[in-house]
Amino acid sequence: MNDATELAGCVPCRGGMKPVRRGRPQAWHFRVVLLEVGLRVGVACLVLLGVITMAGCTEAGATVAGGNAVRGKRLLYAYDCGSCHVIPGVAEANGTLGPPLGGIGSRYYVAGLLENTPENLKRWIREPQQVEPGGAMPNLGVTVEQAGDMAAYLYTLR
Repeated sequence: MNDATELAGCVPCRGGMKPVRRGRPQAWHFRVVLLEVGLRVGVACLVLLGVITMAGCTEAGATVAGGNAVRGKRLLYAYDCGSCHVIPGVAEANGTLGPPLGGIGSRYYVAGLLENTPENLKRWIREPQQVEPGGAMPNLGVTVEQAGDMAAYLYTLR
């Protein structure tokens, strides 16, 4: 080192001792530190926003008021929904006539027509022919309570 430089330890500058020119304006160093700290705070805010958003999505779909996911899984098997749909976690549910239901809890639409909300999913399960007349999904005589249970299980599939 010559007399034009000195060692300066700066934690925001990654904690190392770095040669710094004497007489260089401190504003330069302040801008570098401010940029680095700002980037860290910005990234932390984005991560936090993502966690909050994902937590909100999970909570919205994880429960259907009055629905029981365990019963819903059994009902999907009992009504033989797997003869037309692939449904993860349901035995023998490997049909190919209807769409696969894996990930239905994170889709935007039900049947390509209705916003994916618990009420709309229950409606689609109960009365698909009223939602889409002439569609391939039949009315199976599912009760309101059963539709809630089925929807509760389907919303676990993300």
